[in-house]
Amino acid sequence: ASYMMCFEDEPETADYDMNDVVLRGVRLNDTQIQITLVACGAWDELQIKGLQNTKKLGTKEVHKFFNVAPKTVFVNTKKGENYFTPVSETFNIDKAVSVEDFMKMITINNLTTKKTIAMPKEGEPPYAIIVPLDFRYPLETWSITKAYPDFVKWAANHNEATDWYLNGNESLLYPNMFEE
Repeated sequence: ASYMMCFEDEPETADYDMNDVVLRGVRLNDTQIQITLVACGAWDELQIKGLQNTKKLGTKEVHKFFNVAPKTVFVNTKKGENYFTPVSETFNIDKAVSVEDFMKMITINNLTTKKTIAMPKEGEPPYAIIVPLDFRYPLETWSITKAYPDFVKWAANHNEATDWYLNGNESLLYPNMFEE
């Protein structure tokens, strides 16, 4: 099973498209998880943190993995524009750790604003989410609330609209690049 983790890079001024950093997590076997950097819809300089023993994904600014500079191009967030190959790293983990629990440790450091974006605590707005499948994140500048209308209900109460991510507005979603 795969999980997608989506971040908004500037909570204070967010367009809330939740595609500023998109990661995919997949358990490869009992003791390994693969984390893949899928997209970067941010203008700001960002760095992935919280990946224990990283030798790749946590070592440099996110745009550099796609050989582009910040403030120049959106990576895999606009339909019909250049496709950038995702970048993966494999991590050894205890077999008792789930993919979701492993991903909950990941944060994004916004090097431009000096803020850290992490999974929200109870009652905080979600500027980082984990979705249990190959989630089709919103296109650039389209708020997740437009792309997935039930998201608002779920964000207000995590016991409501628990399948919000299954009911998206097709025209506002980036294609699934992992479909076989």
